[in-house]
Amino acid sequence: MIRVGREVTSATKDRADVCVIGSGSGGAVMAALLAESGKDVVVLEEGGNFTARDFTGREGEMYPLLYRDGGGQFSADGGVNVLQGRAVGGSTLINAADCTRIPPEVLEHWGTVYDVEGVNEKTLRDSYSRVERALGVTDILEGQINRNNALLLEGATKLSMKGGTFRTNRTGCAGIGTCLIGCPVNAKKGAHLNYIPRALAAGARIYADARADRIVVNNGAATGVRGSILDRERGIATYPIEIEAEHIVVSAGAIHTPLLLARSGLGGEQVGRNLTLQPQIPFIALFPESVVAWKGIPQSTYVDAFDHNTAKHGLGGYRMEGISGGPGFASFIFPGIGAAHRQLFERFANTATALILVPDRPGDGFVSAQKGGGAKITYTVQDLWRKNARKGIAAAARCYLEAGAEAVLWADETAEVIRSLKKAEKAAANAPLAVSSARLVSAHCQGTCRMGEDEKTCVADSRGRMYGVKGVTICDASLFPSSASTHTMIPTMAMADLIAHHLIDSGA
Repeated sequence: MIRVGREVTSATKDRADVCVIGSGSGGAVMAALLAESGKDVVVLEEGGNFTARDFTGREGEMYPLLYRDGGGQFSADGGVNVLQGRAVGGSTLINAADCTRIPPEVLEHWGTVYDVEGVNEKTLRDSYSRVERALGVTDILEGQINRNNALLLEGATKLSMKGGTFRTNRTGCAGIGTCLIGCPVNAKKGAHLNYIPRALAAGARIYADARADRIVVNNGAATGVRGSILDRERGIATYPIEIEAEHIVVSAGAIHTPLLLARSGLGGEQVGRNLTLQPQIPFIALFPESVVAWKGIPQSTYVDAFDHNTAKHGLGGYRMEGISGGPGFASFIFPGIGAAHRQLFERFANTATALILVPDRPGDGFVSAQKGGGAKITYTVQDLWRKNARKGIAAAARCYLEAGAEAVLWADETAEVIRSLKKAEKAAANAPLAVSSARLVSAHCQGTCRMGEDEKTCVADSRGRMYGVKGVTICDASLFPSSASTHTMIPTMAMADLIAHHLIDSGA
């Protein structure tokens, strides 16, 4: 059963063995596996419940419907656009369907540097297999690569730069190109098409448009969740909802999990700290011939020749990934104001776009509550990030110019349209990438409730169990002590599978 906000007409109370907060990569897996093990499960999801017929392909309608803050969630200084899904199924509805595992070096890094126990290639092997089987993960076929993505790989191949195609959780893709705003033919197998139905079939109850406001704790143990039913159209809370449960699973994501814990007085000083955003800078290449980037799979190829993953530092280096979207997406990543922006946009059909993805290391980033309860995302782009991003810009310029681009630039108001490799290399090396001008994007928020065996520096142990309170488990990317992967869906789902099996095996 899924009840949406408009169906709730009075204060509501429910009781379950487990209350799962959030229904995305972490919450959906936890809800399904715990319900299938015989637990009575209730899920609270702040976003709405949508199906393929709701996905109109119109960006002006879909961003407000499916994204946190309509896609307008930014770091406090305005420097990074932080994208998150907000619906039953979470970000699996609106991601690019790229299925990458955590590199072994990162898992080793977590164990040696952050004292994470029992999370490694061996312990995750079965979890990866179960998750990838549930999502129908497979290779993207050569015939599914659109012109936009092919150009990136074409240039890299000519330069002997190593690259490849992503694995994906698509089946029967029609090449419509609207992956970032919902798949209208159910080809992209988000959690709403597998783990959520499994949870429901096993008896779980899901309340959509239901915000968790506070975890209730008595005598050091969780006893339930208090929340609010939301009127999505008016943007207001209508009725209270209260769930009694002996175990709470928090899977609200790396931005909103720490806010909920802080409102509940849980987690101590480490809650909200160690934020990593793994910012990406969009890159634009203009070609003399038509590219039509908005048709086909938006993101299918990558160049990973410059990845530098080590047990000492974890995920490092930089990589380039093809990406595309509709005119709304392009209007954000295309630099320029007024006439300059219009002139560039008039070449939309001839434009190829990519993201330069640069992992960051945990620093002084943190999440806290704004006045009124929203998220304040405090984040400073690190010098090492800028250094690697400049290298990535230069590498992308080489790829696209080799592939026949007549001009290149990147999403920065200080970037000029460059028509030669010599000028591109120099411009990239001098790019300031300042907060006031660069247009950075993040879809991989991690680290705000770090896991590990040191209670002084971590919010939860290596199995997601919160320190300082009984009966609360964290299960989302906020657990990751550093950037886990270039894409976090599979890492989060595999971690959820591992944690869920620990809970089931322990009889908790």
